[in-house]
Amino acid sequence: MMKVHVIRPREESPLLARCIELRRKIFIEEQNVAYEIEQDGLDRDSYHLLVEDESGFIATMRAQPKENKIKFGRIAVVRQRRSQGIGSYIVKEALKLFPETMIYLHAQEHAVGFYRSLGFLPTEERTVEAGIAHITMIYTT
Repeated sequence: MMKVHVIRPREESPLLARCIELRRKIFIEEQNVAYEIEQDGLDRDSYHLLVEDESGFIATMRAQPKENKIKFGRIAVVRQRRSQGIGSYIVKEALKLFPETMIYLHAQEHAVGFYRSLGFLPTEERTVEAGIAHITMIYTT
């Protein structure tokens, strides 16, 4: 059984450190993203979701308030649990938190199909973050 923990902006929670640890393993160690890029100083002002099951903490993501929008990002699933629906699960749980808010994300190019399956549509905007090509996508209900 999976449980989703939600850490709200400015909330003092030891679970935030768990989110950052998962991201360190996935983004810094696996994807070779520079520490300075991954740790951008925006965590304290963002929402975080952390998925836990009987094996421990298995996924995390960040939802960053930006004006009247929410930017999803830092979506990460531990290697041994990928392709098991965990990524879809955490994004769907996050979408429930912001029902009346415009949501967007910067998807790594290889993940566009995944986000499209969750209701996100690609825009023309392309960016490069941490040396990785991304496409801006907007959630459509």
